[in-house]
Amino acid sequence: MEHTAEALRAGGHPRALDRGLRRYRKAHRARTRGHYYHITSFSKVRSYNPIEQLIFSAATRDARVAARVLTYLGRTVGPLHLMAPSNLCRAALVNLRHRLSGGAGAAADPASPRLSY
Repeated sequence: MEHTAEALRAGGHPRALDRGLRRYRKAHRARTRGHYYHITSFSKVRSYNPIEQLIFSAATRDARVAARVLTYLGRTVGPLHLMAPSNLCRAALVNLRHRLSGGAGAAADPASPRLSY
């Protein structure tokens, strides 16, 4: 809105509005470029990198990690939110607990939060 506000206050002159929309497009692309490249990389035939494996496998077992993945894929937050040290540590602990429990997962841990829809 701040990119087009001046043009709209001035009566919405088409050229001023176009300039504002170009500024908005540039700012929006800069904010979502990292998301774009990472998410489009999923369409290529490739294996997950080790951090993706860590986070995505933990997201299947833990609601908090899953919520971070969903907010990232929904472009609500940036990559740093997904790759925050606290999230990486939690993902590692969730996966370690899963491995040590013999694969029983969240069902074996009644304290594990659940996703609700």
